[in-house]
Amino acid sequence: MLKMKKKNFVFIFFILIIFFSEITVDASSSITPSYSINPSSAIEGSFFSNPSGVSIALTLISPKNQTYFSKDSIPFSYSANGQQAVWYSLDSGTNITITSSLYFNASGGSHNLILYANNSLGAENSTNVTFSVDSARFKIIDFNWTGLTKGNSKNFTILSYEEIQNISNLTLENTNYGKIKFNEDINLTDDSDFSDNQVDLDDNINISKNRIEINSTSLPNLNKSATLSLYELTFTNPRILRNGIVCPSSICTKESYAGGILTFNITGFSVYSSEETPAAPPVSPSGGGGGSCNYDWVCSGWYPNPCPSEGIQHRICVNKGSCSGTKEMSITNQTCISQIILPSEPLFDIFVNVPVQYKWITPKETFGFDVKLINKGNLTAIDVNLKYWITDKDNKLISEQQETKAISKEDEFRVRTTLPESLEAGIYKIYVQANYSSNKVALANDSFEIVGSSWKVVIKRILFFLPFALIGIAVIAGIIFLIKRRKKTAETRAEKIVRIKPEKKKIEKGYLDLTKKISKGISNKYLDLTGRKPKFKYFDR
Repeated sequence: MLKMKKKNFVFIFFILIIFFSEITVDASSSITPSYSINPSSAIEGSFFSNPSGVSIALTLISPKNQTYFSKDSIPFSYSANGQQAVWYSLDSGTNITITSSLYFNASGGSHNLILYANNSLGAENSTNVTFSVDSARFKIIDFNWTGLTKGNSKNFTILSYEEIQNISNLTLENTNYGKIKFNEDINLTDDSDFSDNQVDLDDNINISKNRIEINSTSLPNLNKSATLSLYELTFTNPRILRNGIVCPSSICTKESYAGGILTFNITGFSVYSSEETPAAPPVSPSGGGGGSCNYDWVCSGWYPNPCPSEGIQHRICVNKGSCSGTKEMSITNQTCISQIILPSEPLFDIFVNVPVQYKWITPKETFGFDVKLINKGNLTAIDVNLKYWITDKDNKLISEQQETKAISKEDEFRVRTTLPESLEAGIYKIYVQANYSSNKVALANDSFEIVGSSWKVVIKRILFFLPFALIGIAVIAGIIFLIKRRKKTAETRAEKIVRIKPEKKKIEKGYLDLTKKISKGISNKYLDLTGRKPKFKYFDR
């Protein structure tokens, strides 16, 4: 039995040796895995044939087939998958190996860049792009947005000319004062002067203390909806101002206020700032008298607007509340960016004058003032909204009126109004504000006085005219004095002439007598010596 088992084992072993001896292996061959690539998902670039059958996905993101206006720091970025090495060649130059995206410089003109990649199995791939550099194509003046306080401001130098015509989420920030983030795509080249091939952001955008402003006349392409943030505010409950007055909810929407940062959305650009929200007027208990009051400050637009060359604007704030004094008054001065108004735009100067007959009046009398508007810009008729404020010495509002006039070149007119009879004696001011062309403002003012009675009005007017009367009397007296003096001088001169004439006759007579004597003496002497009479005759008159 044992011998039988050994024979079976030997037989099976022998059969196995014969089976494996029939198998041959070709050492020159290799086992190659099989991959399939979906052509519809292939990334741009030219794929080289490769013996391994494995391809490398390679995409050149930038530069693009576009024009770059900055020759420095051109962005070079790519994506690759399955690569062992990546390198590039610019204008058929030296191959340079890279491991990540970078920036490079290129001279002006057209360039060709080829990007290569390979893997450990011998597969290669490449892609290329042709781009150009033209520093004269367009210029962006943005020094204010490239310094230490630039924050998240857009870096325009890495963009191509084509890219700056469609910028999404454009942000401009000053980390000390605030930020603008546009909610619409922006075309930087589409400013008011397309032909100059430049855009000036520095002179037309102002982010400063509690102020964000864009000159929409020069940069109409930036007059878009945006999210604004004002930094370093100290208010408890700020409210948003547009051109110095409370911004309506149809234009401004408050998002948040925390940590001194006020964030809000706007529909378009002008001048935006903020101020403390006035406290709500206290509610007096029913049945009690109470002496509580409130302030309700309302401000005019900033003027002069457009901003003058000195870069300072002012505004007038009046109190519509029941309190007296200037407590809680908003700021009335600010810095601004000087603007140059093109001749095609209207530009008004405004003047207000209170005539003498209205300078001193009683509360019962009608008050009047003269307004003159002169358009120094485009003379096409334009609607001008005029607002008239009468205030006391603390700018508490007494009276308010407004009207709209169509004015082309200039207009001059008188406005009359009735004042409350309860006005106390004192100095009052009249402000005239002109608003036109969306956000332009002109403002002028004059003063007058309320007196208690008519006889005081007469005295005030007499005292007003008295200096002029005294000056007139002095001038007339001077003229009379000069006339009399001239007359007296003429008479004195005539008297001297009368006195001189007799003396002159005496002198002439004495001269003739002396001449006769001399002539006669000479004649006699000549006769004695010669015995003849001389041929000349002496004078005998």
